[in-house]
Parts: sequence; C-alpha cells; structure tokens
Amino acid sequence: MIKTNLGSNKINTYRSTDLAITSYLALFFNLLGLERLEGNRYEFVFEKTPELETAIDSFFNNTAKVSPVDYFNSIKSIKSRIYSRS
Repeated sequence: MIKTNLGSNKINTYRSTDLAITSYLALFFNLLGLERLEGNRYEFVFEKTPELETAIDSFFNNTAKVSPVDYFNSIKSIKSRIYSRS
C-alpha cells in the first residue's frame, strides 16, 4: 500500500505500470494520476478501495467480464493520455 498526497488529503493508492490492467480498471474507477518514470514508462495511480482490490483479483484470476469494444477504447484512451504528455 502506497500513500500519496493528492491535494490536501492523504489517500491509499494502487499504482501500476501495466497498460492492460490499467485499461481494465479505468473502465470502472477514476484514474487519479499519471506519473512519468524513467525513460518512456508511466505509473498509473488509482485510489485503493475494497472494490478496486476485488476488480484486480478478477483481472488476474481471469474472471473479469467486460465488453471487448469498451476495453479496446479504454486502451486507446490511456495511450492517448500517455502520448499527450510525451
């Protein structure tokens, strides 16, 4: 669990550099931030909640169900955010 200071409130966050899970999570949860790491890598930040942890488990257990079109559009949206910052 990582704590970050976004504004004046400290919140627990989940961070990932994986485009696949980030695109899945972004379908259901607010992406709080996008932080550039070294090179061309980015870290995506979500607020860590019990619901988010359940979604992460579903993704990695291969039990998540989403529309392929929605997932593809989420990937495109995340990539667009990355490229607009480069």
